[in-house]
Amino acid sequence: MRSALVHSIDAPFTIDPYELVVTLSVGIALYPLDGKNERELMFNADAAMYHTKHTGRNGYHFFQPSMNMLAQTQLQLMNDLWLALERQWSDLKSE
Repeated sequence: MRSALVHSIDAPFTIDPYELVVTLSVGIALYPLDGKNERELMFNADAAMYHTKHTGRNGYHFFQPSMNMLAQTQLQLMNDLWLALERQWSDLKSE
């Protein structure tokens, strides 16, 4: 069923004059194995979804604990980049 859903979205469609392609990236977390509440399940499903996006999109993955390490690393990198940009912006304003 999950595979059929992903492949049904895969077909290009036309809105004149454009041909459009949509991809579907799905992350799956199972209760209670992958989370004991809605917040944990959503967080872990999100990690699985981003794993799907990073491995080529248009597919699905079940959550694996190792995916959280990747998600945390990426979140830390994004935070560091935002902080660096903010500091550089502050330095430019004070000059």
